[in-house]
Amino acid sequence: MLRITRVALESALEGARNVHPNEFIGLFRERQHVLEELILAPLAEYGRHHSGFQLYHLAADPSLTASFHSHPGYSARPSHADLRFFSLHFQHHFISCLPYTAKSTRAYDKNGNAIPFEIIE
Repeated sequence: MLRITRVALESALEGARNVHPNEFIGLFRERQHVLEELILAPLAEYGRHHSGFQLYHLAADPSLTASFHSHPGYSARPSHADLRFFSLHFQHHFISCLPYTAKSTRAYDKNGNAIPFEIIE
């Protein structure tokens, strides 16, 4: 099961709330099989219908294993663009939608399949 610390997830959710109605994007660093730190990509873009960053702005870091982004509506289902991104980058992906809580957040694998996650302290 995918595991994430409450602090890492809450950091991402706070980012989503702060840029609403734009989309927010970030990455999670994994240590000892737990996603435990939110990383903000340099020069990330936060737009009404997209969010993104250039991978070449990131240092090569194999501990960055998951992405997070928000949808400013009430659906955390991945779009076609999300599915394309999922298939190309990172092992796991989170999408959160309004009201940007743990309950409105979903996790996905590289193929866009929903996967369970556990929040740990």
